[in-house]
Amino acid sequence: DIQWERGRVFDAKVCEMLLNKAKAEAKGMVDIIAVEESEKKQGRPVPLNTTALLKAGSKGLGLSPHETMRAAERLYTSGFISYPRTETTSYAKNFDLKGLVKGHTSHPDWGECAQIILATGINPKRGTDAGDHPPITPVRSVGRETLGGTEWRVYDYVSRHFLGSLMPDAKLRHTRVVVQAGEVERFVGTAIQIE
Repeated sequence: DIQWERGRVFDAKVCEMLLNKAKAEAKGMVDIIAVEESEKKQGRPVPLNTTALLKAGSKGLGLSPHETMRAAERLYTSGFISYPRTETTSYAKNFDLKGLVKGHTSHPDWGECAQIILATGINPKRGTDAGDHPPITPVRSVGRETLGGTEWRVYDYVSRHFLGSLMPDAKLRHTRVVVQAGEVERFVGTAIQIE
């Protein structure tokens, strides 16, 4: 993402004048003024509960809470996901995470991720045990050709969230580069790389 240091300008003539000035002064070249790098950790998600599923359905999938829950309940009654009404965000000690992950190792979309989890060790993030049902998880592996539309989107999210909750925290490298075109105009570029 590259942004002009001055911010946005909405006057076309001013933009054109500044662009021409920068081109003339820079002669097609820019100088790198600064490069800053930093590392941060992005924590893995806690196991999925109903509230988080409904929020993800609304924000990430563009579904209403009603549509999300209806799809989740259909997936549950069809045997594809666990009971979708729970506030627990912690796997019980006797929960067979390894067996569940093994069932996804040949999935075309996330099978490789499941294999990595098994090879590097299962390390679930701890959440809270609300005393009700276990977190929402995929019960069996199924492809997009079996499920349609909304059900697939919810199942896909539940499965990826489940696997993500077992992965190590992500290491992110943030890079910020400041370049200058000519004597005056500066631009700032930012990038995030997952390591």
